[in-house]
Amino acid sequence: MRKKLRTWVALALCLTACGAPRETTPEAPSSLAPAVVEDAPAEGPAAPSTVETAFPPEEETTDLPTEENEEEPAAVPASEAIFPRSFSFASGAGGWSTELEVAADGSFTGMYHDTDNGMVSICRFSGNFSQPVKADDLTYSMRLEHIEQKETEGEELAADGILYIGASPHGLDGAEEILVYLPGSQRQDLPEGFVSWVNTFNPWDTEDGRSQSGEDRLTRYGLYNVSCEQGFVSVEE
Repeated sequence: MRKKLRTWVALALCLTACGAPRETTPEAPSSLAPAVVEDAPAEGPAAPSTVETAFPPEEETTDLPTEENEEEPAAVPASEAIFPRSFSFASGAGGWSTELEVAADGSFTGMYHDTDNGMVSICRFSGNFSQPVKADDLTYSMRLEHIEQKETEGEELAADGILYIGASPHGLDGAEEILVYLPGSQRQDLPEGFVSWVNTFNPWDTEDGRSQSGEDRLTRYGLYNVSCEQGFVSVEE
């Protein structure tokens, strides 16, 4: 009886030891994350830097010219300062006149005409003056370089009951030196030949009472044919 009892006790202890599950202790999680090792860059040209480079501010520029760059304005040629201009030559009697158009380059065109009892004396002409040269403050000198007439002097042509007779360029015939008088020239300083011709157009400043002393001033431009003492005056604009 005691033998059987010991056998059952031993069997129970064996079953208890073999059947109970074995307890395991869980591993505590590590508080450190595993280190990640980055691959070293392969050898080769360095990658461009993305760091912005600070450039110095641009210097302010001004429009003021420096002394080295300053240039004096070119002087206007005398011909361009005086011409283009229209001139007239006449006596105020007889119905004749010569009209003259002078361009800035010194070239000119003109026409002389005189009508008398169904006959017309006429001369159309063109030519060139030289560059005006300053003689004094209010006077320039130039020369007649070339003149050409369309009509032959003395040649007659009848048309529409009118007889046209070729004439000379009255006012410029025989001309060599031409003087140019600027407005402001005093009457007492001008040649009598010029004064007597242009009096027809009364180009003098007589409103200030100077006429009695001969100190009238020219109010227009004048051309004077020195060799023939003939004077043109500019047409009022």
